[in-house]
Amino acid sequence: MSDQEQKPADDDAQQAAQPAGGDAAQPAADGGDAAKSDSAQGQVQVIHGANNQTFENLAGSSVQDVRDTLAEVFNIPGDAQALVNGENVGGNYRLRAQDTLEFIKQAGVKG
Repeated sequence: MSDQEQKPADDDAQQAAQPAGGDAAQPAADGGDAAKSDSAQGQVQVIHGANNQTFENLAGSSVQDVRDTLAEVFNIPGDAQALVNGENVGGNYRLRAQDTLEFIKQAGVKG
């Protein structure tokens, strides 16, 4: 064994959604912009098929950013429709605290 501690395995989805440069759950040391701090701390639930996870650091992010970040981990197809709280939204929609973002793909529609 080496002198270095082994890092426990992290959940891939949590790691993929963590922004570079620090922990978004920590408040700004200087008090910063309260609205920005609150939106950064807001929980957002992301769902695609059997994948369902709540993230602490996605409020304020665009739907497209979340899609790009979680596409591989959540196996989100590029043509999946994005719904926020059950409403169809575009990639530029900015997520808010307590939103539920779901990616769906219609399949097997009879007609």
